[in-house]
Amino acid sequence: MNDPLFARASIGCEMPVSDMQLLRWVISQHKQHQSGNGCCYTIRRTAEENLIGLVSLQQQENNADLSYQADLSYWLQPMYWRRGLMTEAVTAVMQHWLTLHPQSIIMASSHNDNLASQALLQRVGMKLAETDETNKEGIRHYISSAGGNSNIIF
Repeated sequence: MNDPLFARASIGCEMPVSDMQLLRWVISQHKQHQSGNGCCYTIRRTAEENLIGLVSLQQQENNADLSYQADLSYWLQPMYWRRGLMTEAVTAVMQHWLTLHPQSIIMASSHNDNLASQALLQRVGMKLAETDETNKEGIRHYISSAGGNSNIIF
């Protein structure tokens, strides 16, 4: 899907544009899930099989303090925006992840002008940790720390 709304709202996340690209991506996510280093859940309408979005957490080792960070990413087809679907999905995935990894630090990023994504991250309990103005759009980094460690360097 080459939707300009999606492309503008996403950060470093490429939406699969072909069945083969989607299959390769699903296989890589499944391997991460099997190894315990990540999870990815698809969002589908009950009446259809079509993929309308996903939520992913990928574990990153932070060698400085031997804690683990998980990078949260998500996307939803624009026709389903502003219906509460992503809030419900992100909340469920984060709760599941933190049940399995209670000391994990979850991080996410959003463009400065993507107010909907920033509101979503705040609704699910994440806090603004840093604003990076090194590129023209600017990026806001959010953090949710179950373990209480907020000394994260981006």
